[in-house]
Amino acid sequence: MRKNVIALFMLCTACSIQAQNLADIQRQSPLVLQAQGSFYVGGKSEQQTREELGGICPDGHVTVNQMYVRYMVPQTATNAASFVLIHGMHLTGKCWETTPDGRMGWDEYLVRKGCPVYVVDQVGIGRSGFNQKIHNAAKYGKVSASTQSAFSRKTDENSWTNFRFGTKDGKAVDEAKFPVAYLAEFGKQNVPHITSLPDPKANYTCLSELAQKVENAVLVSHSQSGAFPIETALLENEGSKNIKGIVMLEPGGTGDYYSAEQIRQLTNIPILIIFGDNLKNDTGMRGHVWQNCYEGWSRFVKRVNEAGGKATMIHLPDMGIRGNSHMMMEDTNSHQIADIMLDWCKKNGIVENAKNETTMNIQEIADRMALKDLVDTFSNLADTKEIDKQVQLFTEDAEVISYQGDKQTSHLKGRKELAERFKDFLDQFTTVYHINGQQTVKIDGNKATGIAYAQVVLVSEKKGKKTILTQGVRYNDEYVKTNGKWLINKRISHFEWSKEQ
Repeated sequence: MRKNVIALFMLCTACSIQAQNLADIQRQSPLVLQAQGSFYVGGKSEQQTREELGGICPDGHVTVNQMYVRYMVPQTATNAASFVLIHGMHLTGKCWETTPDGRMGWDEYLVRKGCPVYVVDQVGIGRSGFNQKIHNAAKYGKVSASTQSAFSRKTDENSWTNFRFGTKDGKAVDEAKFPVAYLAEFGKQNVPHITSLPDPKANYTCLSELAQKVENAVLVSHSQSGAFPIETALLENEGSKNIKGIVMLEPGGTGDYYSAEQIRQLTNIPILIIFGDNLKNDTGMRGHVWQNCYEGWSRFVKRVNEAGGKATMIHLPDMGIRGNSHMMMEDTNSHQIADIMLDWCKKNGIVENAKNETTMNIQEIADRMALKDLVDTFSNLADTKEIDKQVQLFTEDAEVISYQGDKQTSHLKGRKELAERFKDFLDQFTTVYHINGQQTVKIDGNKATGIAYAQVVLVSEKKGKKTILTQGVRYNDEYVKTNGKWLINKRISHFEWSKEQ
């Protein structure tokens, strides 16, 4: 046994070399968001004494039982669901973010799939904070020390076996999907976990409130939080009614404790449960084997379906996917697991086609910016009378048709004719000044149409007298992209009004 511990210690020591640096984080194409930020749900105000507050502040009110929520909403939501990601024991919402070896976490991956994502810290954990009241009261002798809830902590050694990264002999499991070289980096995610909350339902009520705030909530839990979505749905309030799906990644326990009536209440919500590989491995924790959890929740799935519900159990090795650990959202094939979840959501009518629209969105934004720049550059070059550069903004055989009110005044074709007529026109004025306004465009691949508005000020001088002509113009444009560059293929200029002074 001592040799095994030494072997694992040596492995952990070797892994510590693989600390995550900013440079290790894999760079992606730009992530375009409509919104990102954070907020709290739940919480209640309670009076606490000076001793309960730690002996520094006088008696007063503090907020307890709140839940921290960090969110990202994609610029263009292409799916109907909002994913609420709930961490497990000894962890925080960090486990859904960048992986220990620098890969994209589920939070960003789902956003790039067009889904709003809400990552929480459980009540009493991380940025949700915990209620220190009973611990300080025990310190000052106001209550017995036995009234305090313990703060549990997981060792790196136990993470190795319990999360099935490897076995007690220090060897990684066969076809290991967890990036074991970064075990020490994963250890930094390990935080103290309060074993029981003063309000045991605090997490459920907070999740219910969150589900009520977001659109079409899919609650995704993991490990110790496995049953949280079930308990939240069973509250039967407005929040629970907005839960469109439940996904449980390797939930703890067995699910055997739900009554027939509670099972009936769950039949209107699609439920997915996923377990990874090596479930019979020795976890290093007395009485705990993941195979028992898998079998227990399989019985739960059967009961839900027999009651008329839609529950699915996925054991990844049955799909030919081997080596996944308990931390499947951080495994090297984590995006494959997320895709399995999204595909299940699609089949159950929870999300639209989970196609990665990010590249298209980025390209569309870039195209819109380029078209705006094209119109503005045309105006700028007119103001500076750089005709040679101006006509290069048009295709070789471009057309420009002008109207003064309803009357057509010119019809030009080709760069040569454009250059000649533009020069003749601009030479009449000492100063040309464009003020561009709104522009709308419709893009269809390498072609686009647009409408742009401008106010043009033309200053001329004859016999010492200055004349200022101001015109309002609307451009109806057709654009084409050639060799990656947008050009004007056809422009119809409508000079709607003019004012001379």
